[in-house]
Amino acid sequence: MTIDTCRASFDSSNGVLGLGEPVIFIPSRTITNESSEFDLNLSEVPVPLNEIDEAIANLEPNVQHSVRVRDKGGEWSQPFHFRLGLVMPSIPSVISICADLICAPQILTAPRVRPENAYYPIIVGVSGMAGDQNKYIWTELSLNQDLTNIGCMNCATAMNLGVEYPSRLKFGQLELFYNWDLSDLEPGTHIIRARLRNSKFIGEWSEGVAFEVIRP
Repeated sequence: MTIDTCRASFDSSNGVLGLGEPVIFIPSRTITNESSEFDLNLSEVPVPLNEIDEAIANLEPNVQHSVRVRDKGGEWSQPFHFRLGLVMPSIPSVISICADLICAPQILTAPRVRPENAYYPIIVGVSGMAGDQNKYIWTELSLNQDLTNIGCMNCATAMNLGVEYPSRLKFGQLELFYNWDLSDLEPGTHIIRARLRNSKFIGEWSEGVAFEVIRP
């Protein structure tokens, strides 16, 4: 998302930020995690730049909040006001695809025969959510545009809201699940896409990211 797109989205939503989504700050000058800090709702409690997304994501929705910034030890800026609510999620990005400790663009090698009690989960990295325990939004994944077998990330939030993903695979006897196993994929090119979802809106699919699978 560009600065202009971010500003236009904020203005068109009447100052509402998407619950659970990362925040893009547009300061009057460059700020860094080492030199700057924030506070929320005039609390005077400093929050580092690299933690402010998650702090905002956990604020109460549908009420007005404020954020300030300062150089460490300096004077606070004037407060900037905003609200949080459920809006159409932005389009995320698939940033990594890995299996068996190998990540694309390296070729992923599927076993010719899957050993008993062996698991080769496809691990997908996606940017677009604030924090790992986001209670408002989650990520849906598609493999090769197969919408009959959609995967998920941050699935607990989805299930708390009554959205199920029955195709997920169980990781042994543990109460852990994953979406696809490398050993089940045919050799060739595969494509993964991602989209964000909340209890009100389903976002658009991202651009697809391709990876190659071979079977020796």
